Amino acid sequence: LDSLRQLPWAERRFSLDRAPEGLRAAMAADPGESGHLVDLDGSVAYVTLDDALAAKGVVLTSLRKAVETHPDLLERLLGTEALPAEAGKFQALNGALWTDGVVLLVPRGVRMAHPIRVTRWISEPGRAVFSRTLIVAEEGSRVSFVDEILSPDLEEQTLVSSAVEVFARAGAQVQFVSLQRMG
Repeated sequence: LDSLRQLPWAERRFSLDRAPEGLRAAMAADPGESGHLVDLDGSVAYVTLDDALAAKGVVLTSLRKAVETHPDLLERLLGTEALPAEAGKFQALNGALWTDGVVLLVPRGVRMAHPIRVTRWISEPGRAVFSRTLIVAEEGSRVSFVDEILSPDLEEQTLVSSAVEVFARAGAQVQFVSLQRMG
């Protein structure tokens, strides 16, 4: 870990036509989605959510933004019972160093036909990226969540520490898939 430098959070903008080829190819591979979030080098740069789902109260946002918009929820759930820092050294490292991440809130009874998709692109070698994901599926809801981490071939060792916390309430169905295609 001593050789890695933490990649700091920075406001990033996403444009598909200027995105690296590997990122564009991955995004084109699965166009059927309920929402999509793009994380570039540890900072959320783009979020889209189906309008009908947003009208039903579904929230898909960056963790940094949720600190402002949903502070009570984060205080109650983030890093508490599902993945507390006290659970181990990697949990503590992630809990101390996360810079951004994903928050998905699915209200009671909302059933998504298509997955929520997160595409993370790591472009800088020799870096450490720390992110967190919080998924809350209320009673009777259903969601599929696909989290894909991608990078080109990097010339130096790189670390991605992604912590995931899922709260599936009574009768909720959550399918979580993590794909890692780094280098």
